[in-house]
Amino acid sequence: MASAFGDNPVPKAAAPSRVLLSHTPEQIAAKIRYEKSPKQKLFLLHSWLGFHLALLLATVLLTGTIAVVSDEIDWLFHPEMRVQPGDTKVSWGELEKAVRAAAPNDALRTLQRGEADYFAYRASLLTPSGVRYFLHVDQWTGEVTGRTHPLTVQRFFRDLHRYLFTPSIISLPIVCSMGLVMLLSLYTGLKTAGRLRVAAFRLRTHQGLRVFLGDFHKVVAIWSLWFLVLIAVTGLWYLAEFGGAIAGKRFEPPRTGLSTERIEEFGSVIPRISTNEIIRRAEAAIPDWEPSAIFYPSAPGRPMMVWGRWIDPFVRDRANRVSLDPMDGSIIQISRSTENGVVAYLNDVADPLHFGDLGESLTIKLIWFLFGLGLCTLSFTGVWLSFKRLKKVSLSTAQLSTTPVLIAAIVFGYAYVQRYLDPGTHHQALAESLQVNGALTIRAVHSYVEEDDSQWIRIRVRHKEGMANFSAATVELANKQSIALKPVFYGPETILQAKLDPSETRAPLTVTSITLVDGAATELELTPPMLIVDSASP
Repeated sequence: MASAFGDNPVPKAAAPSRVLLSHTPEQIAAKIRYEKSPKQKLFLLHSWLGFHLALLLATVLLTGTIAVVSDEIDWLFHPEMRVQPGDTKVSWGELEKAVRAAAPNDALRTLQRGEADYFAYRASLLTPSGVRYFLHVDQWTGEVTGRTHPLTVQRFFRDLHRYLFTPSIISLPIVCSMGLVMLLSLYTGLKTAGRLRVAAFRLRTHQGLRVFLGDFHKVVAIWSLWFLVLIAVTGLWYLAEFGGAIAGKRFEPPRTGLSTERIEEFGSVIPRISTNEIIRRAEAAIPDWEPSAIFYPSAPGRPMMVWGRWIDPFVRDRANRVSLDPMDGSIIQISRSTENGVVAYLNDVADPLHFGDLGESLTIKLIWFLFGLGLCTLSFTGVWLSFKRLKKVSLSTAQLSTTPVLIAAIVFGYAYVQRYLDPGTHHQALAESLQVNGALTIRAVHSYVEEDDSQWIRIRVRHKEGMANFSAATVELANKQSIALKPVFYGPETILQAKLDPSETRAPLTVTSITLVDGAATELELTPPMLIVDSASP
């Protein structure tokens, strides 16, 4: 946002901008103190902020602008996400049934509606090996439309915009502090722009490119005032939210899970109430409320959670939610945006206002997108005007000092993409399954991960009545070695695992005894008929 209100507004003889490239921040501060004209002081600060922080600021503005319409870009790229709206939607229960039929061995984590009626509903699933993916299901017909990768345009640009792919403890404050830079640029620009009523409508097209871009710069800046303030203030709010989280004072109301006593009551299995009944009870808890997402328990202590859209279009869906017991559907917690307090309410309106996600209005998103492009042009044209005025094309010292942040974003971004695209190659060898009491199916697994040459032993437990509720396991091998396993996955199968020491444990593995500990801390001792697991190495 360099020189955000155009060319030099001060007399040419007194213009300080030609020495900007060779001055450090300390020298600039000293120069400002000795300038006699307040307008010259403000213009010098305005130019320095926009020009020297241009690389970082432009990156944040551009990625945020793309993030506004990233869901719609995904919709264009992926035919699996596109549906033809009909007259009546099928029930949530039918949608869940279709998803589970398409992926019977994978854990269903969420099922949520799309941005509009022409978006298919999306289910997030996790494979037993830890690979996440999406299944899309047509809410008008109940048919699964296809599978997509979790690395979407939306996810990529949201994460890049939020923390530049680098550790958030470092980058998130840097990104959010750009809100302060924008407000300072706004204030200094207003004070040095001259007559705003004239500048807001003047575009001189016959006096050269520099004059035209200077006028265009002012026009865009003046008409984008409201949007600049909105983006800057919400960005600073994110910074305050981050600081609160570091200090242990979260802006969101606390979420209630299941009590230890309740988990013990489940015993070895957590049978789950039907999704349609969950939705019915959630709708009864908040009248005039439309559910938009279901979050299924990912561990025994987690409740069922339903988010929804209420009468207030300015809050995000998770502001109004209902948590329920997954076994009997009883209400654990009700959260309403109107009852959570001022701080929580402001926290819930920050996202919709920052990204233009108000209701299901594509028009509002396009308005946000266009004004976001406007802010990007302020940065680009301002830098160009400064380069032309300074008669230099090299980067300044301050600009070079921000490049390590962008270089780190590229390096971490490569690792970020690789993590999504290459989750690892797993080789598994299975033992024959063991049936227990007609309800439990247990299988031992020897797993080999090619990338880090590690070996694991896993116990996969399936209960025919619901989620197997086991918190620990111990495996005895034929060589008298005892191995303790911890749960790592809850879904159609509960998986408990431990890393093997190759120097002590060699395939094939002969399992002579298995002890499972359920939610009630009751031990289930099994003596299988010698489960032999062959080598999992490729």
